[in-house]
Amino acid sequence: PLSAAQHMGSHGAAYDLLVCLDMEATCDDASPPKVPMDCSEIIEIGVAVVDVATRRELRTARFLVKPETSEVTPFCTKLTGLGPADLADAMSLAQAVTALDDIVQGFGQRSCCAVTHGSWDLELQLPREARSKRVALPEWLLRYVDVRASTRAFLQSAVDPASLSPVVPSTLADLAAAVGAKVPEDIRPHSGIDDARVVSSIAVALLEVGASMPVVDLAGELVSWRQRSETQLCLEGLPFVMLATPLQDWLRRFGGYAAERLEILIEASGRPSGRAVGTFSTHQVACRVREALAGGRVAQPCAAAARPWDPPGRGRIVLLRPLRADDMVLTPRPFPDSVEALELMRSGIYARTMVNTHGWCMCGGMGYYGCQCVSRYTAEATVRPCRFGVSCTRPDCWFAHPPRPYIDAPRMYAS
Repeated sequence: PLSAAQHMGSHGAAYDLLVCLDMEATCDDASPPKVPMDCSEIIEIGVAVVDVATRRELRTARFLVKPETSEVTPFCTKLTGLGPADLADAMSLAQAVTALDDIVQGFGQRSCCAVTHGSWDLELQLPREARSKRVALPEWLLRYVDVRASTRAFLQSAVDPASLSPVVPSTLADLAAAVGAKVPEDIRPHSGIDDARVVSSIAVALLEVGASMPVVDLAGELVSWRQRSETQLCLEGLPFVMLATPLQDWLRRFGGYAAERLEILIEASGRPSGRAVGTFSTHQVACRVREALAGGRVAQPCAAAARPWDPPGRGRIVLLRPLRADDMVLTPRPFPDSVEALELMRSGIYARTMVNTHGWCMCGGMGYYGCQCVSRYTAEATVRPCRFGVSCTRPDCWFAHPPRPYIDAPRMYAS
């Protein structure tokens, strides 16, 4: 269990400063990609330092980094706004990390904690690239707060559950809207410095409402995991279209061993969380698999299990790590090993029994999950837009179909 010192929130701050970070990296959307996901390189580090006591932004900075082995593709330029010419005279990753640490050290003895949007920046990209380029990372970059996880946990613990949207916020824009963060104007998505400022706005909003903000201590949790000789690891970032046998094959290929048991973790809504628990035969085997997959590896979705309207299959980087407190509140189920079992799970069948202490259904009375609320759905269905707009091909989609795509809670099929 996490100690009070590993949280920030209404019971006092464990740190003086929040160092809000966002990193952009080389990428490509071609098939096959010119820059594979696990070969990308950081091209920008944005930072915004926030004073926890005053909730004020003390310093912002932007460091451009020149990639050494991967190219800046047209897709990357369109996404991040950075082209080869912008990075021709940029600093190396080692210089950028030093410059970032200099900012933090400039605040003297004030304690600090990094803050990011998700685990990619400090658990996947930076450690993998720093290891390959032999760049030493300062100690404070080994602990961080994930504003996405903190925001979701805060929303799920809301006093008035009826106010919750069935759409789980994930993007920075959705997270900021969910907590009422005051986002700076003229923000460009996928700009490192702009996204870092949005992260800082969300962090400040969470502090204002007294939300618990668990601190992930990467070094500490690994030491504890080894001391307890744990045999379980969390697989985070799984493709949502995945079966047990291909996942076991992936573990054997890149980790050297398959898991003795695989369990998928289900959210309160009944939907897959993108996480699973792998139980290995011994602690030594679990250690070897974790070390072999350090920095993450790309796992491809199972094409045979995809629905016609699912987006084209793209791999996702899967991270293996010790289990954390937010994994424990999810419901473990046997990992599906057939298309039929996966379809049944994706239908939201597990949501039928997932009613929290407030006695309410996660569908919000809309009948998304084949629950008993379906009779209340019809009136709302004609006004809620389908996320696929007029391009929707689902034969019995219940949503309205305006001329442009929106994001909604996806229709879950009743069993």
